[in-house]
Amino acid sequence: MVHAVEYHEFKFGGARIILNVNNLEVFLLDEFSLKLLNYLKHKPVEDISLLYKVFSKTKSQKIIKFLEESNLITNHNEKQDLKPVKRDSNYSVNTIDLFLSQICNLSCIYCFERNNESLSGNNIKFMDSKTAERSIDFLINISNDNNNLHVCFFGGEPLLNFKILKHTVLYAERLGDILNKKFFFSLTTNATLLRDEVISFLIKHKIRILISLDGDLQTHNANRPFSNGTGSYSQIIKNLKKLRKNKFDYSARATVTLKDINNINSNYKHLLSLGFNNIHFEHALGKNGNFQINSDIDIEVIKKQYYLIAKKIISNYKSGRKFSFTPITKSIGNIISGLKMNYSCFIGRGYLAIDVDGDIYLCHRLVGNRTFIMGNVMDDSYDTKWFDIIHNEMDVDDREKCSICWAKYLCGGGCYALNYENNQDIRIPLENYCKIIKYSIEMALMIYCKVNVND
Repeated sequence: MVHAVEYHEFKFGGARIILNVNNLEVFLLDEFSLKLLNYLKHKPVEDISLLYKVFSKTKSQKIIKFLEESNLITNHNEKQDLKPVKRDSNYSVNTIDLFLSQICNLSCIYCFERNNESLSGNNIKFMDSKTAERSIDFLINISNDNNNLHVCFFGGEPLLNFKILKHTVLYAERLGDILNKKFFFSLTTNATLLRDEVISFLIKHKIRILISLDGDLQTHNANRPFSNGTGSYSQIIKNLKKLRKNKFDYSARATVTLKDINNINSNYKHLLSLGFNNIHFEHALGKNGNFQINSDIDIEVIKKQYYLIAKKIISNYKSGRKFSFTPITKSIGNIISGLKMNYSCFIGRGYLAIDVDGDIYLCHRLVGNRTFIMGNVMDDSYDTKWFDIIHNEMDVDDREKCSICWAKYLCGGGCYALNYENNQDIRIPLENYCKIIKYSIEMALMIYCKVNVND
């Protein structure tokens, strides 16, 4: 039976982009080719010659050959031909988020740490040296054959506990030299506490920095004021100048709230002007709340903003300047490499988070939720139950809604924490997240074709 493979059709302008869902290959088709492909999608034929009763043989022979060579049509049953994939059951970990501080010097309106009742009821505010050491020991012990290990310092604001950050880095490096483990460090920070001493240490130990900065002065100060209510933007800009002076590379993480959705493009441009080459935008999605994005009207506004950013990315690529804007450019990378995302991230498959008191959690956004606690580094308790669940149930091909979605291998099924927060189930993605990620992927397809096909 000759039929079309699973594909997604996206039109912009006069172009017709086709994404082969299963191998992530991308094609530009003319109107006739697309018409023939759509026909085989809805009406498979026993023999290709039967198509000539519907389409001109002279016109369609060349197109059919192209579609066959491009693996867009086949006479095989895809589901029967797919060989079972043996999934890795080796539950080794090579990356941890280490919570050095439970508190912060900012009072961000959307902070999931500040709004977490479990955390706010905990009297422990800072990680101590013993817990930090045991966390590194735990990572080494569970890393198995992984020789490259990653530690991200997290919080709260981790630089409030800079003393333990330094201690942890030196301890890990010393132990790594003995055990042939190479440590790589990163820091997620609000950048208000980047003193000269801190910057010197970060440079010396090659610690990468992800800075939480939501955009221009007005946007950022409204979202991320100091605890006393004053804006934090000016202090961050002063510290960015110090980083640039030291030729230090840094990335940005911006959170978009409901009141910011009309300014996504302008805030993206503003972050570029501050020297950020890698920019990650997260959206405050949810069903309730004054700042949460939750309606179809909101999503349409975001789509228009993303289209403007996509045009900017195309312009930058063609001029030889490549800037990252997650999630669009991440999808471009996956399309180029053909790398399929069966999972949305690495939680439960190489990554964990450890709280200030040594509690082990599935990820940083689930810290404080006792449903997802996996043990504690201080008493050597460790339960892989959630690893088993991720391993056995979270592949997009095994999830009811995700398995039939054209975007599944460029999405991976959505943020598990976001899924749980809104649907009380890590398996069920938030509908508005799906809408945004699908449109982001379509913008990635547009950019890919514009840059690689239409140059």
